[in-house]
Amino acid sequence: MKIHFTIIPTAFAQTNNANPCTSLGPFSTLCSLTSNDFGFVVSTGLNIILIFAIILAVIYFIYGGIRWVLSRGDKEKIEAARNHITASIVGLVISFLGFFIINIAFGFFFPGKSIKDLSLPTLGPDKIPPIISIAFPISDSIVSGSTAIQTNAIDNKQVTKVEFYIDGILKNTDTTEPFLYNWDTKSYEHNSDHKISTKAYDSAGNVGTSEIINVIVMDVTKPTVNITNPVNNEKISSGSSVTISASAYDVSSIAQVEFRTNGVLKCTDYDAPYICVWQIPGAKGVVYRIEASASDTAGNIGKSSNSVTAR
Repeated sequence: MKIHFTIIPTAFAQTNNANPCTSLGPFSTLCSLTSNDFGFVVSTGLNIILIFAIILAVIYFIYGGIRWVLSRGDKEKIEAARNHITASIVGLVISFLGFFIINIAFGFFFPGKSIKDLSLPTLGPDKIPPIISIAFPISDSIVSGSTAIQTNAIDNKQVTKVEFYIDGILKNTDTTEPFLYNWDTKSYEHNSDHKISTKAYDSAGNVGTSEIINVIVMDVTKPTVNITNPVNNEKISSGSSVTISASAYDVSSIAQVEFRTNGVLKCTDYDAPYICVWQIPGAKGVVYRIEASASDTAGNIGKSSNSVTAR
């Protein structure tokens, strides 16, 4: 007898400690539902009700048809069969109309959202941080020019603002959906690595942080170049030499500056200050077009030109 009394409590305790969710079989996922899944449950319930109504209507319609066939001309039986068929059709129409009216009404009062977005109200202080991720650009991608940083930000209540960080420095704050930032990459060197991250805030002050992604900036901006000597429309002495000088700037390094007169290459300089000594032909009254072309390490070319006249 002692053996029986010791086995029964042990078995009972093991049963009590067992996870009840495992006994639900395919419905065990119900145990993991949260308040944010409320809309999903409601939407699924409405779909199940609609499907159930359709099945009942079809069964009722078939039943009415069978009664009609078996009526053998009896007016009362035919009328009863007709009522069954009419009721099934009317019930089906009402079910569909009710389903669509609910969705239309929800879309009217909550623009841009569906029933699946419903969530139960949170009692007490909201301590759930928003969830945010960077949708574009993707990690390790190449960006250039003006690049739109796009995010996916959700919260159990409402996301109030999203901050955008480049290399840990706050660059922009957006307070309206869709939360995005047009990042101007023109001030970054060619082939340089940069890290993008975002933060989402809700009305309770909770903060959600995205994963950090890495991108590579490609410089697509032409260098800025200006001819500083001789000045535009200056008159220069024929048969003499003049030093053509130019200033050049680019966020990436300047690779070289080429000097041309009337389209003919005269000099190439690789280091600042960029100069070229030009021997002016002896003919007088000739107008020369001087051009300076600056190339950066990304292969972009910027040009500047002016005109001088030999006297």
